[in-house]
Amino acid sequence: LTHCRRELLQGSWDKMLDPEFVASYKHGFKMECLDGVWRRFYPRIFTYSADYKEKILLATIRDLGICPCPRCLVKLEDVDKLG
Repeated sequence: LTHCRRELLQGSWDKMLDPEFVASYKHGFKMECLDGVWRRFYPRIFTYSADYKEKILLATIRDLGICPCPRCLVKLEDVDKLG
């Protein structure tokens, strides 16, 4: 289930960051406003501010897993034995 949530989140970002949006983000797009003046708009993505527990839920990862470090893969019960 965690894998499906992660894939859903990554798939959502993939759909949002299509080439058309990236071009609009960099160069803007023109739109006629209600007063008849053409203006250039630049869409922006605001960061999601969250505490650690909310970020864990958003990233669909768990704290205190079997291996707390994804690089060295030291098991949690062996962390105290590290130099």
